[in-house]
Amino acid sequence: MQTNFKIFLLHKNFLFWSTVYVLMVTRFSYFGFTYSPVLDDNNLFGIFHLRLPHVWQDIILHYKTYMIRPVVQSLIDPMVIAPLWQNPFLVLCLITGLHLLSCIILQNILRQVHVRFEAFAIVIFALAPFSSEGTYWIAASSRIIIGLFVCVLSVYLLMRAIKHQNNKLLCIAMLCNLVAMGFYEQIICFNAFFTFVILFLNIKDIQKKWIVILPFVNLAIILAYYAYFVIHN
Repeated sequence: MQTNFKIFLLHKNFLFWSTVYVLMVTRFSYFGFTYSPVLDDNNLFGIFHLRLPHVWQDIILHYKTYMIRPVVQSLIDPMVIAPLWQNPFLVLCLITGLHLLSCIILQNILRQVHVRFEAFAIVIFALAPFSSEGTYWIAASSRIIIGLFVCVLSVYLLMRAIKHQNNKLLCIAMLCNLVAMGFYEQIICFNAFFTFVILFLNIKDIQKKWIVILPFVNLAIILAYYAYFVIHN
C-alpha cells in the first residue's frame, strides 16, 4: 500500500512538472516554435560556430573574452552552444529544461528551510520571472538561466554537505558556487545573497560556523578576478 502511494506521488509530480515544462515551451509558440538569432546571438554564437574548432585561439584568447563572465564566455559559449548553433531552438529547449530543474531544486531547498514554494509560486517563477529577454533570447538566457541553475544546485549540495557532514561534498558545493560567479553580474549578487541566507537559516545545524563566510570568499575571488583585469587592461 505504501509503495503504491509512493508510485502515485511520483506519477503526480512527474505529471505536474511535465505540464509546467510544456507551458514554458508553449510560450515560444508566439514565435512559431522557431528561433531567429538577433543582435548579440550572431556575434557570440554564429561567429563561434564558424570558427570551430579554433574558437579559443582565434576569439577567446585573441580578443580576451575571458575577462568578463569567464565561465559562460570561455566555456559554455564555445563548447556547448556554438556546436549546437545550427539548431538554436534545441538550445532554447535545453535552457528551458535547466530553468525547470532550477525550479525543482529551489522548491526542495525552500522546503528544507520551511518556506512554502507551491504551485502558484512555481508557475510565476517558471513563466514570468525574467521576461522574454531572460528566457528566450539565448545571448541572455544562456547567462541568466544556466547561472541560476548552477547557483541553486550549489546551495542544494551545500545543504546536503552540512546535513551529512561531508567535506568532499562541501568542496564540490563551493566549487559550483564559485562557478556560478562566472555568469551574469545579477547572478553573482543573487548567488552570494541566496547562499548566505540559506546558511543563516540553517545556522543551528552547522557545526563549523566558518562555513557561513564561504560564499563571501567566492565573491571576493570573482571581484579580485575582475579587478585584476581592470587594473591591467
